[in-house]
Amino acid sequence: MLPVYRAISFQRVAEKGGRTKPWVVLVDAGISVEPYVVKVFTPELIQEKDSVTREVLGNVLARQFDLNVPNAALIDFDDDFKDSVRDLNLLDHL
Repeated sequence: MLPVYRAISFQRVAEKGGRTKPWVVLVDAGISVEPYVVKVFTPELIQEKDSVTREVLGNVLARQFDLNVPNAALIDFDDDFKDSVRDLNLLDHL
Protein backbone atom coordinates (compact mmCIF):
# COMPACT_ATOMS: atom_id res chain seq x y z
CA MET A 1 0.00 0.00 0.00
CA LEU A 2 1.26 3.46 -0.86
CA PRO A 3 1.74 6.01 1.90
CA VAL A 4 -0.36 9.19 1.73
CA TYR A 5 1.48 12.39 2.60
CA ARG A 6 0.20 15.94 3.00
CA ALA A 7 1.73 18.58 0.76
CA ILE A 8 3.03 21.53 2.77
CA SER A 9 4.30 23.99 0.17
CA PHE A 10 4.85 24.41 -3.54
CA GLN A 11 8.50 24.80 -4.54
CA ARG A 12 8.62 24.88 -8.33
CA VAL A 13 7.69 23.18 -11.57
CA ALA A 14 10.32 20.55 -12.40
CA GLU A 15 12.61 21.54 -15.27
CA LYS A 16 12.55 18.09 -16.81
CA GLY A 17 9.41 16.13 -17.37
CA GLY A 18 6.91 14.96 -19.89
CA ARG A 19 3.57 16.44 -20.74
CA THR A 20 2.43 16.47 -17.10
CA LYS A 21 5.04 19.08 -15.99
CA PRO A 22 5.72 17.60 -12.53
CA TRP A 23 5.75 19.84 -9.46
CA VAL A 24 8.33 19.80 -6.70
CA VAL A 25 6.55 20.13 -3.36
CA LEU A 26 7.52 19.73 0.27
CA VAL A 27 5.51 17.04 2.03
CA ASP A 28 4.97 16.01 5.63
CA ALA A 29 6.33 12.47 5.44
CA GLY A 30 5.58 11.64 9.06
CA ILE A 31 8.98 11.91 10.70
CA SER A 32 10.43 14.52 8.34
CA VAL A 33 9.63 17.11 5.70
CA GLU A 34 10.84 15.92 2.30
CA PRO A 35 10.75 17.18 -1.28
CA TYR A 36 8.69 15.07 -3.67
CA VAL A 37 8.25 15.30 -7.41
CA VAL A 38 4.50 15.10 -7.99
CA LYS A 39 2.75 14.45 -11.26
CA VAL A 40 -0.39 16.57 -11.41
CA PHE A 41 -3.05 15.01 -13.64
CA THR A 42 -6.19 16.59 -15.04
CA PRO A 43 -9.50 15.01 -14.01
CA GLU A 44 -9.80 13.68 -17.58
CA LEU A 45 -6.47 11.86 -17.38
CA ILE A 46 -7.41 10.39 -14.02
CA GLN A 47 -10.90 9.24 -14.99
CA GLU A 48 -10.52 8.29 -18.64
CA LYS A 49 -6.89 7.18 -18.86
CA ASP A 50 -6.36 5.76 -15.35
CA SER A 51 -3.14 7.78 -15.14
CA VAL A 52 -2.65 7.34 -11.40
CA THR A 53 -3.12 3.57 -11.68
CA ARG A 54 -0.63 3.43 -14.53
CA GLU A 55 1.97 5.34 -12.53
CA VAL A 56 1.57 3.05 -9.51
CA LEU A 57 1.74 -0.11 -11.60
CA GLY A 58 4.80 1.19 -13.45
CA ASN A 59 6.55 1.84 -10.14
CA VAL A 60 5.66 -1.60 -8.75
CA LEU A 61 6.76 -3.41 -11.92
CA ALA A 62 10.03 -1.46 -12.11
CA ARG A 63 10.83 -2.54 -8.55
CA GLN A 64 10.14 -6.17 -9.48
CA PHE A 65 12.81 -5.84 -12.19
CA ASP A 66 15.23 -4.25 -9.70
CA LEU A 67 15.17 -0.93 -11.53
CA ASN A 68 16.12 2.17 -9.60
CA VAL A 69 12.88 4.11 -9.07
CA PRO A 70 11.87 6.67 -6.45
CA ASN A 71 9.60 5.75 -3.57
CA ALA A 72 6.01 6.31 -4.65
CA ALA A 73 3.38 8.00 -2.50
CA LEU A 74 0.03 9.67 -2.92
CA ILE A 75 0.16 13.37 -2.07
CA ASP A 76 -2.84 15.23 -0.65
CA PHE A 77 -3.17 18.88 -1.73
CA ASP A 78 -5.32 20.61 0.91
CA ASP A 79 -6.44 24.26 1.05
CA ASP A 80 -3.36 25.31 3.03
CA PHE A 81 -1.17 23.88 0.28
CA LYS A 82 -3.17 25.64 -2.42
CA ASP A 83 -2.51 28.93 -0.62
CA SER A 84 1.23 28.33 -1.10
CA VAL A 85 0.83 28.32 -4.90
CA ARG A 86 1.11 31.92 -6.08
CA ASP A 87 0.95 31.33 -9.84
CA LEU A 88 -2.70 31.54 -10.95
CA ASN A 89 -2.00 29.44 -14.08
CA LEU A 90 -0.71 26.63 -11.89
CA LEU A 91 -3.75 26.91 -9.61
CA ASP A 92 -6.00 26.61 -12.66
CA HIS A 93 -4.18 23.42 -13.63
CA LEU A 94 -4.61 22.10 -10.09
